[in-house]
Amino acid sequence: MKKYLEVSKTDKATRTYLSARTLLNHFLKNIPETIKYLDEITFDILQEYKTKEKERGQSINSVNSKIMKIKALFNYAIEDKKLKDNPAKRLKYN
Repeated sequence: MKKYLEVSKTDKATRTYLSARTLLNHFLKNIPETIKYLDEITFDILQEYKTKEKERGQSINSVNSKIMKIKALFNYAIEDKKLKDNPAKRLKYN
């Protein structure tokens, strides 16, 4: 994730980078503490995170934005050859 954020910092607008950083830090704080590596994150964990965000009263647009940024993180990890599959690819927008 650190490398993704470094690339985002140089490739994206400052506001976009800060938004992604905030979201990903929030995401990491809200998944099981036993997860230490991206390849340990499953579709079920992502689906549970999405459900919890909805239950917290997050708007559909906010949840969709979070899904988009999480998918981008996993896509970057695949491009960087850190992962073989994106567990977020089946995660649906609302």
